[in-house]
Amino acid sequence: MKNIYIALILVTGLLFTQCESLLEVNAENAVSGDVLQTEADFENYLTGTYYNFCGISDRAGSGGELIGGDFVIIPELLTRVQSSLIAYNEFSWQAVRADEGYNDFINKDIFKTNGRVESNWLRAYETINQCNHLLNNIDRLEGTVKDRIQGEALAIRGILYFEMAQLWGPQYHDGSDSYLDQFLDPTDDLPAVIIRTEPVGSVNDIETITEADVNTLGEVYDQAQLDLETAAGLLEPGDASGNSRLTHYACKAYLAKLHLQKREFADAADYADDVISGPYSLVASPMQAFNNTVNSSEDIFAIQQTIANNTGDNTSGGGLTAFYSSLTESGLGVYRHQRSALYDTTNLYNSPFYSTSDLRGTVDEGLDSSSVNTDLNNAYYVSIADFDDDRICTSKYTSGQYVLPVVRLAEMYLIRAEATYAEFYPAVNLTQQVIDDINAIRTRAGISALDLSDFTGNEDVFLDTLMMERTREFMHEGMLLEDLKRWGDLIGAKGGSNTEFDPWDASEFENPLDETAEFMLRLPIPQAERDTWGN
Repeated sequence: MKNIYIALILVTGLLFTQCESLLEVNAENAVSGDVLQTEADFENYLTGTYYNFCGISDRAGSGGELIGGDFVIIPELLTRVQSSLIAYNEFSWQAVRADEGYNDFINKDIFKTNGRVESNWLRAYETINQCNHLLNNIDRLEGTVKDRIQGEALAIRGILYFEMAQLWGPQYHDGSDSYLDQFLDPTDDLPAVIIRTEPVGSVNDIETITEADVNTLGEVYDQAQLDLETAAGLLEPGDASGNSRLTHYACKAYLAKLHLQKREFADAADYADDVISGPYSLVASPMQAFNNTVNSSEDIFAIQQTIANNTGDNTSGGGLTAFYSSLTESGLGVYRHQRSALYDTTNLYNSPFYSTSDLRGTVDEGLDSSSVNTDLNNAYYVSIADFDDDRICTSKYTSGQYVLPVVRLAEMYLIRAEATYAEFYPAVNLTQQVIDDINAIRTRAGISALDLSDFTGNEDVFLDTLMMERTREFMHEGMLLEDLKRWGDLIGAKGGSNTEFDPWDASEFENPLDETAEFMLRLPIPQAERDTWGN
């Protein structure tokens, strides 16, 4: 990994120029650990680590915005197919820079030289290396400050390994789920990404690796789980201040996500329940969760943006606002899709299929090039970029000055519902709490509540209802990829609909180290990384 690590050493050093008390520290010493002496040093270093993690620091224009950009955009595009196949996935895409490479994700033909794959790989390992420096020197602190900084560094590292497992790995399966055995061979022993828990401070610290050093999917999940569990124990349960830092509850929220993806449903339900019992509450309507200047009451973790520090907009050409928004003041309008797809009844597992009363499917009409984000009242608006009445943009990301939700309480309700229901799958556990959890999301969106009696004698069809609700609620938030992987051949299995899109496609599970492999729903290890490997 010499090329990658040499780059991250230089860039990590440059990151410190943003930290006021470290302006005089040169790049050579900035990553040596010697700079981490005082509490202020650690706080500034941690702030820089968050900037990288959230995609706020643009790494000298190199891109790869992680959770504030490509870790949402790439999963969204990977779940899109050509318009001739699925109407919901029909959308427009315009090249912003010649090196973007986003079309590869749409076409499911992802080359190992793809610039977006490389830039996100590089930035993820830069951030992991920063976490490792904090952890390697943490004994220079003491007391509650030590626990908090150690916990936050572990949380960042754990979340990154979990997110990288979703993008670079297949669906997790260790062979212990007899139902899943019908569709999928064990995947936990397949290579995924490289685990690094020791810091790299100079070129002399770099060790040449081989293919055999790429960790398995199971090992990556284990590392992510260990980091998050340890972090949750270090961070005080009462620490839910609503700022930009990871908290005890954020760690538990990610543990709920992790166990759900492993189909360890009892653990997923327990962690989601812990968060739901915490200090958060659902906002009154779906759109109140977005476009806020401060965290909403349902933000478990969110990225704070300002004019000076954000994940990108129309001036930088990167980040969620740039790609999703077509408003002249904020976005480039490159990602938009057909209005008719929101109500498509032929592909219920892929279309949100909004009813006319669902607030999440409403569209603002009559906007023009002078319209600004405060003019928006609905979940979508007619694209300003081309003024085509059938091309619409989401209203979730309209300004680089607004908070970007990363984990919301709404997700915890739907995780608890799915995990409780599916704990004994294919036997189902449809309880009143499951119905109440999904109704909490449905009713605030303006659609009718479900009743347990609606499924009497036909409890297994509830899974299709739950899948639909997740698709509606989390449109454009980057979750559909992990959902499709997790649900697999369960999609439409109980409701009778048929799928043209198979998450268990054999090409999904080709060896990522195979030089001839083409990738469908996972990213390849970048060629720039491979080029540094030994025999």
